[in-house]
Amino acid sequence: MILLLFLLFVPVLCYPQGVAVLVSSKSKIYMDALAGLKEASKRTPNVYFLVGNKEGNNTVVQSLISSSPKVVCVIGDDAASSVLPYRNSFPIIYCAVLNPLRLGLSGNNVTGVYIDVPIQGVLYMISNIAKPDSRVGILYNPRRNKGIAEQAKREGARLGLRVMSLPIRSSKEVVTVLKAAKGRIDILYDSLGHPSELGDSFNVFPYLRQFCIENKIALVVPSENLVKTGAAVGVVADFKGIGRQAGEMVNQIMAGRTVKQLPPEYPGFVKLVVNKKIIDLIGFKMPGEIMRQAVVIK
Repeated sequence: MILLLFLLFVPVLCYPQGVAVLVSSKSKIYMDALAGLKEASKRTPNVYFLVGNKEGNNTVVQSLISSSPKVVCVIGDDAASSVLPYRNSFPIIYCAVLNPLRLGLSGNNVTGVYIDVPIQGVLYMISNIAKPDSRVGILYNPRRNKGIAEQAKREGARLGLRVMSLPIRSSKEVVTVLKAAKGRIDILYDSLGHPSELGDSFNVFPYLRQFCIENKIALVVPSENLVKTGAAVGVVADFKGIGRQAGEMVNQIMAGRTVKQLPPEYPGFVKLVVNKKIIDLIGFKMPGEIMRQAVVIK
């Protein structure tokens, strides 16, 4: 009888136990993503939080590894970096990560949900708030987004927008590029999104904000924080929504699919964030129905 019990239970203990989630911190955006993941996941995950110091973080990660998870979902940059060395031990699904490729989150055993809303989705949202035939400038880094100009032009034409591509390779080009665009655009979409995008330490956002306010241009950004600090409108991923997407990926892996069968996804849940003071200041009129559905910062 003892031998029979041993044979029955030992194999179970040798197999991966289930789903583990490592979260960078308890900030709101990460907790929203975690809530969405839990809602979508068919299995209750074991959740681990990084504690903010190197020694503590190592302890948390080692505890996660010791649980022998079948799949690990990481929420936030720090969580992703912490488990990346173990990518060959289990599938990794990421969400709420600023730039997955720059962190090295790629390969046969890694997939997830991007934080960036694709340009097609951005222009669709702009078409809902802009006048017909509006002139939209797309500020982008051609080294990162090689195909964005052609995609924007094609999608803009379909939506009745006139799109102007504004490539910028370094912060030194900002003044020249915007000077050339002055009087030729009604809306500026800053796809850069964060200061390090251009590979230097200069933050171009304060200059963009001032330029757009002075010239009555609606500055559209991919970050809610940038809206809070002076952009007119944000077209941003809904973090609870991308958490749900990550949870669905977890379900598929637990059901037997491989990471190779699950390519990274763009956000399927997008929200509009509006800075009421800024749109009033520049005289940008938003449709009433859109305003009622948007997140409004007053």
